[in-house]
Amino acid sequence: MTAPVVLIGFGLGTVGGPLANLSLARVPHEDAGAASGLFNTAIHLASPSVPR
Repeated sequence: MTAPVVLIGFGLGTVGGPLANLSLARVPHEDAGAASGLFNTAIHLASPSVPR
């Protein structure tokens, strides 16, 4: 059980930053907060390691 959780954490840590930069790069400055919140919500809902 520990190995999959570690791999998921490593994968999200490795991919999350560049993915956030790529997906939020074209968002207007005044909408950046809402777009960032939506991005973070989507990451949490998609991650199987987040307790629900």
